[in-house]
Amino acid sequence: MINLLQRNEEKKKRYSRFERSLIAACFVTGAAAVCECIAVIENAAKFSWEQMGMNGYAGKVLTCLLLIVSFIYLTQAAFGGKAFADRFAAGMRVNGILCILASAVFCLLPGYQEEWFAWKLGTYIRIDGYYFLLGVILILIGYVVKYAVEEIR
Repeated sequence: MINLLQRNEEKKKRYSRFERSLIAACFVTGAAAVCECIAVIENAAKFSWEQMGMNGYAGKVLTCLLLIVSFIYLTQAAFGGKAFADRFAAGMRVNGILCILASAVFCLLPGYQEEWFAWKLGTYIRIDGYYFLLGVILILIGYVVKYAVEEIR
């Protein structure tokens, strides 16, 4: 009789709102990453960057990378042993670093056009200000979350 009561209580266990939201975020981010990767591969196979411009194609590649990194860190938070805030903060910092690297690499691509503004450091180094500032913001948000969680603990 006790086993039946315990089984009924186990069946009633539901996921919390946070767990449901995290699982939904993993699913949506994973689906978006797959779709974006397929689009990038198809565009590469068709040499579509000639039509869409190198900026557009490079932006799609960066979006694909950001979605993949976000999906990896969300699944680690959902199914790994570490706390969500730790994984979220690390994912934000990695995405920020990717954006900062992209800000330097995009300027080297043939047919590059400034979307917002570019910084020129010396004669050879140019940095796309839009992606650079986006990267800095993502890194700062990652550190804010990290230090906020450390303060709470």
